[in-house]
Parts: sequence; structure tokens; C-alpha cells
Amino acid sequence: MNKEQFSIVSDILKLLSIQSFTGDELGIRKCQEFIVALATKMGFCSSFHGSGKVLIIEPKHNKAIPKLGIVVHVDTVPYEEKNCKHNPLGEISESRIYGRGIIDDKGPIILAMYAMYSLREEIDNSWQIIIGSSEEDEWIDMEEF
Repeated sequence: MNKEQFSIVSDILKLLSIQSFTGDELGIRKCQEFIVALATKMGFCSSFHGSGKVLIIEPKHNKAIPKLGIVVHVDTVPYEEKNCKHNPLGEISESRIYGRGIIDDKGPIILAMYAMYSLREEIDNSWQIIIGSSEEDEWIDMEEF
């Protein structure tokens, strides 16, 4: 595994480790804070919308209306640990990452950020990653956004 792959896997595991059930404002805020810190490290801007529940990540010099929006969310559904074969807050087993939100949508958030970072010199700066916080219930935050 090269350095960038290690960083991607590490950041996915860090985000997975934050429990963020729909309606868990503290867990959702912790996820958002982690994402903001990563975005800042990558040189992106972040801002909150929709009563502070929707997080936007975008390039610093994006003045135009975005042409691309990548829509994802940080909330997950509750689980009973006794029903989980793998750690619901993230683990690697047999070269696979397991955890609540790995596919829907914490893993894709990190992958989108790294993809946009790696393409920053090759693509138009007209994009946003739009991160909701209540998709697993009613996506009211996105309606406000």
C-alpha cells in the first residue's frame, strides 16, 4: 500500500469510527468537524448551509455556479452490535474495510475528497461535495439547502 492509499484507508477508518446515527447531532457534528479538518488540509473551503446541517466542500477559488455536485451523507442507521460480524465502527478484515457507512456514505465522502484533490490541476474548479446529515430518515436538511 502506498502513502496515498494508506491515507485514504486511514481517513475512512477515522470517519467510520464516529458513531453518527440519524438524529445524533453530536455524532454528526463530530463527522462534520473531521471532514472540515481534512478539507482544510487538502486546501479546500468548507461552509455550512440548511440550518448548519449541510456541509459543502469545494475548491477555494470557485466563483462560478458549480457544474458538478457530489451528494453524500454522514448519518447511519442504528445497529445492535450482537448482530454485527465485524466492528460497525470500522475494521479491516481480509483486505476489506467493514463498518457502518463504508458504502453508504462515509467511505464515498473520503473517496470523493481524495479524487477531487488528485484531480485539482486537471479539472474545472466548478464542483462541490454536498454532505447531508439526515438521509437515513427524512432528508429535511437537503430540502432546506
